[in-house]
Amino acid sequence: MDNDGKYSGLWILYAMISGSLWLLLIVLKVFGVVRLGWIAVILGGLWIPTLILLLSAAACLTLMTAAKLKRKYRHWKVKRRIERQKKTLADNQKNAGEAERRNE
Repeated sequence: MDNDGKYSGLWILYAMISGSLWLLLIVLKVFGVVRLGWIAVILGGLWIPTLILLLSAAACLTLMTAAKLKRKYRHWKVKRRIERQKKTLADNQKNAGEAERRNE
């Protein structure tokens, strides 16, 4: 399947966000705000993008689960409405049949 580069912007955005967060971490380490060791800051080039991917995957999973639950609830509501209409229709037909017998 050819996606014609539809999602290339997302990868660029991902690279920009993770790169800027890594640079921010380095700047904060230089100014002494962050108490992490230099090895952890340098390895931030690995764990920051991984963390961003995990957070975005968790957000996607949450949205998909919410959509699935909404679809399931909507299906349940439609099924309940159809059953109620069937019962009402059966009661109306039963009452109509009894009325015809009384009128005869």
